[in-house]
Amino acid sequence: EEGRHGRVRRGARTPLLSTPNDSSRFVPVQVRGVDVKLKFCPTCKIYRPPRVSHCRVCDACIDRFDHHCVWIGNCVGRRNLHHFMLFVLGVFVLLVASGVVCVVRVFTLVGQHRDSDDGGNFFSGVPGAVSALPPYNIVPDILLVAYIAMIIFPLGAMSFFSLSMAFSETTTNEEIKGMYQRPYDKNPYTRGPVRNCLHLLLPLEWPSFLPWRTHSSSRGYHSV
Repeated sequence: EEGRHGRVRRGARTPLLSTPNDSSRFVPVQVRGVDVKLKFCPTCKIYRPPRVSHCRVCDACIDRFDHHCVWIGNCVGRRNLHHFMLFVLGVFVLLVASGVVCVVRVFTLVGQHRDSDDGGNFFSGVPGAVSALPPYNIVPDILLVAYIAMIIFPLGAMSFFSLSMAFSETTTNEEIKGMYQRPYDKNPYTRGPVRNCLHLLLPLEWPSFLPWRTHSSSRGYHSV
């Protein structure tokens, strides 16, 4: 059965096993008619469900492992991939909107300081807009546009890459490993571009393998 949760607790659904020999490190199973091998994790002592990989940074097996993001300090997997994608796309849209507003503001303020005696030359208003007092000064807007220009291209590339992965129902880890790139390598998890995006952006809230803890005034924190 395909794993449905985020971080896989060591020994979850599978008893702790001793390290098998080379012949039993892989267990063949089928997912939607496609042969998939379950690999034994020597750290967690379990056979990893399909699409589960062990993260060396988090030191845990992650369901639908996409990548470990250093910016959020956590792995991106099944339970938080949609939040991560919405975050990246939201930041990209915010940068585009901020850049447009700053450019429009610069043109508006320069136009207000344009010298009508200079034949209507647009650049004649730049000195006045630069030396004007806030909030009519264009220097902060120019600096913000320069900052946006430096980060919007890599962030835009990341956004479009994430969307392409969503359309094909492929993880970053699978793309790096070159899975499903050959004509005869069928992706058993794809449902079609539209359903893939809906499944990713509007997912069910999968429960966690890890036990929850609640606060008790008399006994402190305890698992539930």
